Amino acid sequence: MVSYTQELTPGEDEVYIEITKDKNEITDFKVVYYTLEDGRTVEIVRYDCRHGFAHKDILCGKKLQKEKMPDLPYKELFNLALHDIKNNWRNYKIQHRRLKK
Repeated sequence: MVSYTQELTPGEDEVYIEITKDKNEITDFKVVYYTLEDGRTVEIVRYDCRHGFAHKDILCGKKLQKEKMPDLPYKELFNLALHDIKNNWRNYKIQHRRLKK
């Protein structure tokens, strides 16, 4: 297993990445967008393979949305997840703050 964090904005927004491989094939992954809010780290969007299938959890405000991902190899799904968070984290953050009120 390999895990690491990439900053999106210094000291405030980051993406956590965790990948498990068997040989060259991804067998499990997690991609999570976190932000700093009121001095604590808050999870906003999470892609993972828990529950036996790849899915996306959007944790905006007090509401949880779960979306099943397409039936594709985990490598493709991992790349989709990372691309989505890196390109849309600002929108997720705005949505979270709006729904939090």
